[in-house]
Amino acid sequence: MKKQESLKRVLYTMLLCNWFILSYYIAVLSASKKVICNLKGAYAFLSVSEGIPVDTVTLCLKVLVFYAALSLLILLKEEICQENKINVHLVCLGEMFLSFVLIRAMNFYYSGIALLVLADLLYYADKKGLRVVYVIIQILEFVFGSDKILGYFYNNIQFSSYLYCFHPVARSWIVAVESSMSFINIFLFVIFALLMIMRQKDENYRILMLNTALSRKNVQLQEANIKLKEYSETIKQMTEVTERNRLAREIHDTLGHSLTGIVVSADAGRILMDTAPEEAKIRFEVIGATARQGLLDVRRSIHALRPDALESHDIESALEKMIQNARETTGTEISYDQTSGDLILAQDEEDTLYRIVQEGLTNAVRHGHATSISVMVRREENSLKVSIRDNGIGSQNIKTGFGLDYMRERIEMLKGSLSYGNREDGCLGFYLEAVIPVRSWNPEDEQ
Repeated sequence: MKKQESLKRVLYTMLLCNWFILSYYIAVLSASKKVICNLKGAYAFLSVSEGIPVDTVTLCLKVLVFYAALSLLILLKEEICQENKINVHLVCLGEMFLSFVLIRAMNFYYSGIALLVLADLLYYADKKGLRVVYVIIQILEFVFGSDKILGYFYNNIQFSSYLYCFHPVARSWIVAVESSMSFINIFLFVIFALLMIMRQKDENYRILMLNTALSRKNVQLQEANIKLKEYSETIKQMTEVTERNRLAREIHDTLGHSLTGIVVSADAGRILMDTAPEEAKIRFEVIGATARQGLLDVRRSIHALRPDALESHDIESALEKMIQNARETTGTEISYDQTSGDLILAQDEEDTLYRIVQEGLTNAVRHGHATSISVMVRREENSLKVSIRDNGIGSQNIKTGFGLDYMRERIEMLKGSLSYGNREDGCLGFYLEAVIPVRSWNPEDEQ
C-alpha cells in the first residue's frame, strides 16, 4: 500500500513538472518573438528558419486544452474505469493519442510528455502483451519526437532558432534551465520505474508466500484426510467388534441359557421316560416352553438391528417417510417412482432396500451437493432394481467409504450387485444402481 501511494505521488509530481516545462517553452517562444520584433530581425529570422512560427496565443490554447484533457484522464482514471478492463485500455489509448497531439502542437520541441503517459500506462495496464506494446510506442515517441531528429525529415523551425536573438549568457541560461527541467522529468520517471519494479517484486514475494502457505495447508489437509481415513477404519473395526461382542452376549445370555436348559431337561426326560412317564412329560413341556422363549429372545435381538422406521411402518411407508423428511430437512427436490407393485419382501431385503435409498440420498446431498434427486424402484423378473440419480457435481476420483462398502456387503450377501459412478447420459451428476434378487417369501414364514 505504501509503495502504491508513493507511485501516485511520483506520477502526480511528473504531471506538475510537465506543466511547468510546457509553460516554460511557451514563455521562451513568446519572449523570443518579442525580442526578434524589437530588434527588427523578423525578416532575417524568417529567412533563416524557412518557416512561419505558430501564433503564441493559438499554441497556448492548444497546449492548455490538450494537457488539461490528459491531466483529467490521469487523475480520474480510477473513477472512469472502475475496474472495467475495456475502459482501462480505452483511456490508455486516449492518453497516448493526447501525448502525441501535445508533442505535435509543441512542434516536437519537447517529448517528455511521452514519459508521463508511459508511467501512467505502466501503473494501470495489467495485460503483459498490451503493456509491452504501449511501452514500445511511448519510448519511440519519446526518442523520435524531437525536433533535432525530425528536422532531417520534416520542415520545422527548431527551438534553437528562437534563441539566436538572445545574449549568449541569456541563451546559455535558457538552455541550462531547459536541460535541467527535462532531466528532472527523466529522473522522476526513473524513480517511478524503480518503485514499479520494487512493487512487482513485493507482489511476487507475496504470491510466493501465499503459494507456500497453500502448499503447507494442502499437505496438512492430506495428512488430516489420511488420519480421518485411519480413524474411519478404526471406528468401523470398533463398531464391528462392539456388534460382535453385543451379539455374543445376547447369544450367551439368551440362546445359550435356553439351550443349556433344554439339554438338561432332555437328559432328565430321557432318564424318567421309563420310570416316571408323567414326570418325563412335564420335562418335555418345559423343554418346549424354554425353546419358544429362546426363539423369542433371538427374534428380539435380530429386530434390534433393524431401523426404527421399519419397526413401526411397512417398507413402502418407511421409504416415503424417509424421502419426505429428506425433502423437508435439505430443501432438495426428490422424485420417488415405485412401479414394482406391493413390496412384499423378506426382512433382510427390506433392511437392505431401506439402507440403499438412505445412503444414496445422503451421498447425493452431502458429497454431490445435488439440488434434484430421482429415486426409482422397479421389479425386473425375480429382482428388485433400485436406481438413484442426482444433478450434483459428480466425482472425478471415486473413493469408497464405509457407507458404500457396507452397502455392497449387504447386497452381496443377498447375491445382488451394486454399480455407481458419474452419469453417462450427458447430464452432470452421479448415479447409483442396485439389483437385489427377491426370494419367494411368505410373511407367515417368520411366525
